[in-house]
Amino acid sequence: MKYLFRYFTLITLSTIIILSCMQVAKNGIGKVTSTDYYHVEDVVTLSKQDGKAGAVVFGKDYTDKGLAVREEHLERLGAFNYFTVVGKGISNFVSYITEKGMKIFEKIPSLIDELR
Repeated sequence: MKYLFRYFTLITLSTIIILSCMQVAKNGIGKVTSTDYYHVEDVVTLSKQDGKAGAVVFGKDYTDKGLAVREEHLERLGAFNYFTVVGKGISNFVSYITEKGMKIFEKIPSLIDELR
């Protein structure tokens, strides 16, 4: 458990450092060239709508409203439902194979006794 906490902390810290460095690099490129190639104001910003805060990463809105719009778009495309059905099918297949494998392993000792 202690190692899990260390790795989680390390990954979180690395992500924060990487995003901060990307912001610094973007600002540096903007100062040197006096242009905005990326057309994104900031790498990471926090937006507040109706008293709820949310992150905007690379100009993509991850607030409740932004996520609701994306979910609605995926439902219209049918992609969300398709991937859900495929995931359930794979899960059922793996469960079935595991169950049959366990039954075979349970029968091995009785088969060995019959051969003796």
